[in-house]
Amino acid sequence: MMNNCDIIKDLLPLYADDVCSPSSREMIETHLRECTDCAKVLKRLKDCEIEATIETEKEEVIRHQAKFFRKKSTIAGLIISAIFVIPVLVCLIVNLATGHGLDWFFIVLTALLVAASLIIVPLMVEKKKGLWTISAFTGSYALMMLSIGLYVKEPGFFETTFIISLPLFVYLWALFSLIRFPKCRGLAKAGFCLILTGIYIFAIVNIIAFLAGAVISWPEFHPMIWNYNTIDGNVKWTAFLFLLLLGIVFVIIGFIKKGRKEK
Repeated sequence: MMNNCDIIKDLLPLYADDVCSPSSREMIETHLRECTDCAKVLKRLKDCEIEATIETEKEEVIRHQAKFFRKKSTIAGLIISAIFVIPVLVCLIVNLATGHGLDWFFIVLTALLVAASLIIVPLMVEKKKGLWTISAFTGSYALMMLSIGLYVKEPGFFETTFIISLPLFVYLWALFSLIRFPKCRGLAKAGFCLILTGIYIFAIVNIIAFLAGAVISWPEFHPMIWNYNTIDGNVKWTAFLFLLLLGIVFVIIGFIKKGRKEK
C-alpha cells in the first residue's frame, strides 16, 4: 500500500494538471477512492494551484491598472505642460513687443518650472517620483532665484536668498531621507518626520538669524498668557511639544509593531 501511495503521489501533479495518460488516470482515481491520505494530498495540491492562479491573476490586474494609470498620468502631464507653455509664450511676445528684453521672460519661465517640478514631474516620472520631484524643485527654485537676482541687481540679494532658502531645502531633503532610507515601519518614519517638523517650526527663525549673523533669541513660553507679545512664542512651543510627543508615540508604536512582526 505504501509503495502504491508513493507512486500515486508522484503522479498526482500530472493528474491535477490533467496531463497523465488515461490508464494512469484510471489507476489514480481507483486508488483515491480507497486512500484518504492521497485524496488529502490531491486536495492540498489543488488548493495551492488555486492560490497560485489567484495570485497570478491579482498581479496581472495590478500590472494592468498600473499601466492604465501611468498612461493617464502621462496624458495629464502633457496637457498641463501645454497649458504652462501659454503664459511663457505670452510673456515672450509682450517682452519682445515692448522692447523690455527677456528679463521678465526668464523670471516667468523659471517660476513656471518651479510649479512644473511639483505638478508635472510626479505625473510624468514612473520610478523614484519623490527623488525626481524634490531634485527638480531644488534645481528650478535655484534657477528662479538666479534669474530674479540678475534682474533686480540688488546688493546682497543672493546672500539673503541663500540664508533664507538653505534651511528649507535642508528640511525637505531631510524629510525625504527619513521617508526613503530608514529600514523601519511607516508609523516610525511618520514619527521621525513629525519630530523633525516640530524642530523646524520651533527653530527656523533662529537658524536664519544664526546664518545671517544676527542675535539669536529663543521664543518664550507663557501658556497662561495669550496676547500680542506672547502668541508667537506660545504657538511655536505648543506646536513643537505636540509634534514632539506625537512623533515619539508614533516611533514607539512603530518599533513595537516591528518587533512583534519579527517574532
